[in-house]
Amino acid sequence: MEPTIKKIKKNYRKFLTQNKDADLLIMSKLDDEDLFNLCLTDKYASKLCKSEDFWKNRFIHRFGVKYGPTDGKTWKNQYLKLVRYLDLFPEIDVYSLSNGLYLYFEDGIKRNMFNRMKNYLQDVLESTFNLKTYTEEEIEKILKDEEKNIWKAVEIMFKAYKTDGDLIILQKGGSIDLYRDFLFDYVDYEKYYEPMTI
Repeated sequence: MEPTIKKIKKNYRKFLTQNKDADLLIMSKLDDEDLFNLCLTDKYASKLCKSEDFWKNRFIHRFGVKYGPTDGKTWKNQYLKLVRYLDLFPEIDVYSLSNGLYLYFEDGIKRNMFNRMKNYLQDVLESTFNLKTYTEEEIEKILKDEEKNIWKAVEIMFKAYKTDGDLIILQKGGSIDLYRDFLFDYVDYEKYYEPMTI
C-alpha cells in the first residue's frame, strides 16, 4: 500500500527509497521545517538538497517565477531568504530583498486592505454617534451585501498605490482617512449612518 503524505511527513526518513527521483518527489511534499531538518541531519538527503532543479521547482510552486534569483544567486538561497522573511514578519506581506527591491504578495495585501475597509465600515455601523441602531445580524448582512463594493474600493486603491514604497506604507498601517476615502467612493455609508447633532 502506498504511504500517505501524512505518514511521509511524520516519518520522512523511513520513506526515502534511495531512488533519487522518487526521493525528490517525497521531499517536495514536506513542509519547510521537516525538509530543512532532513537536509541537515541525513547525509543522503543532504546531497539531494543540493539540486538546483529541486529548489527551483519548490520556489516556483510557492512563489511563482517573478521573484526568482538574480545576479548569480541560486534558487536555494532565494527560497531560504524568502522563507526567512516570512518567518520573521508573518503579519506583513511586504518583504525587503537585499537587492533593494520589494517583494509583495498581491493577494495578501489586497486581503489586508479589504479587512481594514470592512472593519472601518463595521465601526461606522456600531458607532455610538450613529442614531441608527442595528442588530448583530443586520450588521453582518450589511457587511456581506457590501463586499463587492469594498473589493472595488480595494482594487482601485491598490492600483493607485502599487509602487513598492507606498505598498509598504499601506501594509504597515497607512492613514485610516485614506482607506475611508476610497471605501466611501464605493459604499454609500450615509444610508447606514445618521450622526448625532449637538
